[in-house]
Amino acid sequence: MEIHDNSPNKSQGQDIIEELPTHFIGSGEVRGFKFCQICVTNHGFIYEVNTGDRIYYEVFRKRLNHRFACISYPRAKAFGISAWTTPDLDRAKEILREEIPIGTMTSEAHTVIVSDETQASLFDNYGNTGSEESNG
Repeated sequence: MEIHDNSPNKSQGQDIIEELPTHFIGSGEVRGFKFCQICVTNHGFIYEVNTGDRIYYEVFRKRLNHRFACISYPRAKAFGISAWTTPDLDRAKEILREEIPIGTMTSEAHTVIVSDETQASLFDNYGNTGSEESNG
C-alpha cells in the first residue's frame, strides 16, 4: 500500500508507516494493562488485554494517522463503531471477519480501498485447530 502525504518519513519514494507495537503497557485509563497483538490482517487487529484480574480482547479496524505517519490504536470513543471488546477469542475472530470487511481500512478522514489477500488465510495461520473447514 502506498499512501501519499507530505510526511518527512519517506524512503526512496515510499512512505514509511509506523506500525502498532506487538506488546505494550497501557497508560491513562488503561494504565498498567498489558496489551499483546495476537492477530493482524491488512485491515484490522486483535489485541489481548490483561488487566491483572481478567483477560479480554479488543478488535479494531486499522486506522492510518496521516499526520504522524502511523497506525493508531483506537480511542475510547471508537468502541462500538470501529472497535469492539469481547471476553472470548473465538468471538473476537468472528468480529474481525464480520465487522472489518476485506478491502477497507479506516483513515482519519475517509475509508481507503486497498487490496487484501491475507485476511481469509489469516485464520488458517493463527489459532485454527483444524476443526474448521476451509472454504477455499
